Amino acid sequence: MRRAYNTYFSPLGYIQDTSIYDINNNMLGFYDGNTIFDGYGYPLGYYDGNRFYDNYGNYAGFMNSNIIYNSYNSPIGFTDNALDFLLAAALLFLLI
Repeated sequence: MRRAYNTYFSPLGYIQDTSIYDINNNMLGFYDGNTIFDGYGYPLGYYDGNRFYDNYGNYAGFMNSNIIYNSYNSPIGFTDNALDFLLAAALLFLLI
């Protein structure tokens, strides 16, 4: 299980298989490749290999090491794996 945390080190949620859950085990969405979807299958955003973008193509943030930043370059959380870009995208689009 891969987890995401806010900047206060509180767990926010996790990814199991291709599903994204909040900390209370409620399924919030899923991912397919680099795209994040909500629970109804609506695309919320994607990762292009460098940055995160919302469904409309607007810049949403980036990941440096295991820290996730929003579009204002402010840290919003982190993952327990520095290469977990899908979990970082889930943090941006579903968990916060």
